Amino acid sequence: MNKGLLIAIEGIDGAGKTTQTDMLKTWLEGRGLPVIKSEWYRTKAIYDLNMQLNLANEIDAKTAFILVAAEFASRLEYVLKPAIDNGYIILCEKYIYTPMAKDVARGVTTEFVRLLYENAPVPDIIFYLDIDVDIALNRIQSTRKLQFWESGIDMLLDGKGVNEGDSLADRLKLYYDGKIDQTAMANGFLAFQARVMDEYCQLIDEYGMVVVNKDYNINQQQDFIHTQVEQMLNLCGCG
Repeated sequence: MNKGLLIAIEGIDGAGKTTQTDMLKTWLEGRGLPVIKSEWYRTKAIYDLNMQLNLANEIDAKTAFILVAAEFASRLEYVLKPAIDNGYIILCEKYIYTPMAKDVARGVTTEFVRLLYENAPVPDIIFYLDIDVDIALNRIQSTRKLQFWESGIDMLLDGKGVNEGDSLADRLKLYYDGKIDQTAMANGFLAFQARVMDEYCQLIDEYGMVVVNKDYNINQQQDFIHTQVEQMLNLCGCG
């Protein structure tokens, strides 16, 4: 039995990670290969606990990030590693590079974040979906309303309904009550995602990420990803 593969797909919010991951999964399954899709931070009990503590103003940022890392460590140990050992191809829609970019963009030190994920295996290939921030914003707004975390409202210092002195719990309550102006949400998204992109730019060379051209349409992006993955499959004898 061949050992499996770990493939990560990264990018800012609105870059198309879900679309490309799902398309790649369908393509691999069509070749008869065993595939598992892994999404970031999807254990509902841990997510709900984190949100409850935030709303009660009973948790600080670092502790919240540790909860997320603990959820990942559990999933890595009991789901991802056994699946790889049994020959599965793991498609990670966001991997450890997401907190490396987003948490650092929120002001946490790079050293702290890397310590949390130092035992995570390095993927066999990492795709970074490039996109302009304004296009990512338009893409999201065309399908749904902007959400709290992707808009950086926890960091936003101005905008209708949000004041510098508001605690994180206050801001979350305003958001859930629909009292944060959508213009403020959009401005927050542009500012925060630009910071996230800056962090990703530093990770691309360090981790050898394969950049998917932002000028490609969805199908061209997938064709490019197919080519890279097929080369990897041929090299490892998995295809």
